[in-house]
Amino acid sequence: MKRQETFVKMFDAGISYERYVELTLNEKIKDRMSRHFEAAQELISKIEPQKLTRINRKMKILCVSENWCGDCANGVPVISALADALNNWEFVIVVKTSFEEDFQQYYCTAGRQKIPMVILADEDGDEISRWVERPTRSYLLLANLQSQKLPKEEYIAKYKSMPELKIPNLTAEILRELMETADRATAMIQILPTKKR
Repeated sequence: MKRQETFVKMFDAGISYERYVELTLNEKIKDRMSRHFEAAQELISKIEPQKLTRINRKMKILCVSENWCGDCANGVPVISALADALNNWEFVIVVKTSFEEDFQQYYCTAGRQKIPMVILADEDGDEISRWVERPTRSYLLLANLQSQKLPKEEYIAKYKSMPELKIPNLTAEILRELMETADRATAMIQILPTKKR
């Protein structure tokens, strides 16, 4: 099966954000998702309308996730809030374990299964761009923290105290990167030659 066919299969099996939240059993994760979603809605309400209009092109947005995952609890609500604000986006979520082989074959990052993965595709399901796991700034902060080789308890305490990794700062950074990813995707759609059918 080709990547495009795999995307379509996964997309067709997707669920709404509301259903995804219903299936989330961990109350702490649910609470974090709710806080990110509300923060994202507030941030989106302050974005210049022309920026939203520019990325509001017909696209299929597939988010591969797991509802136990902390990075997913951070990222999935933000992409969902953004999709809610854009009427031309079709947005669904799939649980990675439901498509383990497909994910392994087509969507690994550096040989690893990283989630959440947000895949932006055209109307036929051909991938245009993607956003994976967490913002670049978070990776840099964590890399710096790991390089300090701290005892586990101290590492966790420092990690939890970083304002950049908390709501609404983390929400804003995720939203900024998702907007950049969508901007790049819409620009590519505009200049790509018409597909041969």
